[in-house]
Parts: sequence; C-alpha cells; structure tokens
Amino acid sequence: MPYIYNSEGGELFFNDVKTEKLGGGDDYGGICKFCQSETKTISYHKFYKNYLIVVKCGGCDKIFLEEYNEDWRWIKDEDILLKEDLKKAITDEKGLLENVDTEALNLIFSKGELDALCSYMRGDDYSSANLSRAKKKIPRLERLFNVRIKI
Repeated sequence: MPYIYNSEGGELFFNDVKTEKLGGGDDYGGICKFCQSETKTISYHKFYKNYLIVVKCGGCDKIFLEEYNEDWRWIKDEDILLKEDLKKAITDEKGLLENVDTEALNLIFSKGELDALCSYMRGDDYSSANLSRAKKKIPRLERLFNVRIKI
C-alpha cells in the first residue's frame, strides 16, 4: 500500500513522493467501498495526470482514496495508511524492531534489508550491503512514520 496520508497537514505521499495538494473539501465524495454509505471529501491532490481524492465515509468512518484520470473519470479506490495511526515507537537500547508497525517497515525496507538490520541489532551475522542500504533509508522511516531506530 504505497499511499500515506498525514491529516495534520493534509499531505498525501505516494511511494515517499509528496503529491500536489489542490485543496481541502467537504463535498460529496461518492459511495464507500466498504459499507456503501456516502463519503465526504477531505482533500484533493494531483499526481502526474491523475487526481487523488481523500474521502471519509459517513457510515463506517473509514478513510480511503479515490483515484480519477485527467478527465475526472473514476479509476479505482485505494486503501491508505494514516500517518497518525501508525505506532510512534522508539526502539529500546538493544534496537529491537518489535514495537514498530510491520506494515511501515515493509513499505520502506526490502526483506534483505530488514533481515540485515535485525541481525545487526542482535549481534548476528548480516549482509553489509543490505545493512548499508537499510541505514540510508532510516531517515525516510523517521520522516514518514515518526519511528526512530537506534543503531
């Protein structure tokens, strides 16, 4: 799930790229893909030629994304991660990743990079190339998810 929404600033990220915010809204957004109730728009964004509308359902309160092409024809609905719902965890002195949201880690790191990070933190053998790549991605994890990893 590559979409991350920060409701504090109304920012929408796709694969770590901030989308262009076109404005907020409280308009009719369509029909909820979960419960078929009406949705209201939260914010409008543009990414390349497509329009991305963050909506909230009036029935089940779920927040998701509606994607439209440049002619405002519906393409699909997408799930999004809410930045504020992710755990704001700081690892303990041993640097264990058990308190960090797994979905957040999997969005940022490859399996090899995660294995190398965990092995390094436990004192086990690890791939130095994977660990090096993982260390470079740690600031992105902190910026997007407010999760700090001590290495």
